[in-house]
Amino acid sequence: MCLLSLLHHVSDEDDPHGIVAHLMDALPPGSHLALTHVTGDFLPAATTARGIALYRARGIPVQPRTRASIARFFDGLELLEPGLVPVQRWRPAPGVVPVADAAAGGYGAVARKA
Repeated sequence: MCLLSLLHHVSDEDDPHGIVAHLMDALPPGSHLALTHVTGDFLPAATTARGIALYRARGIPVQPRTRASIARFFDGLELLEPGLVPVQRWRPAPGVVPVADAAAGGYGAVARKA
């Protein structure tokens, strides 16, 4: 299941962790979850707040989450290497120097259901 650049548009009140758990429960063992999610971890709080305000002013809900909160989406699953990392650091091509974490602004991972 691919949930790429999606869950940061689901508010905490809508229980995004419960949604993902429900979707994964319906899948057989051996299924995978690929997920990317925006974070404010790499930016000053004021910069993140301005970004949130810009989205919301245009009617687009956005909820950046911390690495710990994003990691919860993978509870009960086996993370594949390199784990939950800034998206540009997830298996970069050989010789490619990833951009700074703040430039990418999100985490990503793939995990397998046992």
